[in-house]
Amino acid sequence: MNKGISYCLRNKLYLSLTNSCNSNTFLQLRGPSFQMPSSSQFRLLEEGFEPTAMDLFLAVDRAFDGGMIGVSSMDSDEITFAGLGEPLLRLEVLTECASLITEKRHGARLRVKTNGLILSSDSSVVAESIKRSGISDMSICLASDNPVQYDRIMSPQCEASFSDVCGFVVACVEAGDARIDLTCLSHCINSLITASSTCRVGCDVHSRRDARCEYRQRPSLVLRTRGDPFHELSLPPLAPFEYITD
Repeated sequence: MNKGISYCLRNKLYLSLTNSCNSNTFLQLRGPSFQMPSSSQFRLLEEGFEPTAMDLFLAVDRAFDGGMIGVSSMDSDEITFAGLGEPLLRLEVLTECASLITEKRHGARLRVKTNGLILSSDSSVVAESIKRSGISDMSICLASDNPVQYDRIMSPQCEASFSDVCGFVVACVEAGDARIDLTCLSHCINSLITASSTCRVGCDVHSRRDARCEYRQRPSLVLRTRGDPFHELSLPPLAPFEYITD
């Protein structure tokens, strides 16, 4: 029985680790009228139930055996750890499952979608643990470049805050190998760059909505900008951003 462990969006498999979250959830950020498409078969995990690493791995195995996802010599379908709750709250289960998948399903691409609310004192350890597990992509949400507005939008329910999210992005980049996608409003780029001088590298910027701002170093950092606010209001940038071009 699925028990809400897995669902599918745009022919991609998603795995839910928990209903618990240390901030407003991504579904809440979409606004009160947002609903997951019925075709996704998304539903909350059953009350009192959180899947083990093996539960999650078996859901992946069923998706492979059923032809929902696959790995070829040229490409691989993406498997994303993302549900109602925050997957990094169950880091040990997450990394154990990721290791099982990479061991048994060679070439599978793994991604984690997270709010990035990790204390700066833990960010390097968490980033290294994620890297060792074989996760190749991290999608991190930065809902505002203003700490006060960020708190208003995200309502963190933990010790970590806006600056810790910026620090976690930097830690993931410095850990290497994984590609980091930062989902943010178009003016939030400044906060990430000013978070660490080590992030001063070249980028391409396009003005269209959902454009990418990709840093030309390995690993890559891709900023997926949004022209609309996260169910809130938009503020001007706090600091200048130096676009470096070749």
